[in-house]
Amino acid sequence: AQRKTLQKLLNKLEPAKDFHFLALDTRLFEHLRGFPTSCWLPVARTNIKQISDFAIAQKCTGMAGPYSLISNARIQRHREAGQHIGVGFPAHRNVLFRELNRGVSWIFSNHALQLQTLLDTAKG
Repeated sequence: AQRKTLQKLLNKLEPAKDFHFLALDTRLFEHLRGFPTSCWLPVARTNIKQISDFAIAQKCTGMAGPYSLISNARIQRHREAGQHIGVGFPAHRNVLFRELNRGVSWIFSNHALQLQTLLDTAKG
């Protein structure tokens, strides 16, 4: 019943364009089987390889996790699969710009305004 209600609420939106589902536990995606896997975004803690393998096997939109644990090779692997990478919680200017230069698609933060200020200042 909850899945049908969610589908009804989101039926005018395009999955993976207008919304994504993020989950730290990939078992939660089992409840979203009515939605395409292209709108699933599994999020790693320290289980980078497990989440990465799941994202590739399930043809998810990509994966997300701690910036310090996602290697350039992992980013490249997902790019080659047509997927995106999201990183979490860069709090320092240098880390933010490094991640942008690595080509990550999403940056998650509890301090979005501070990061936006850094970006605006860099633009001049």
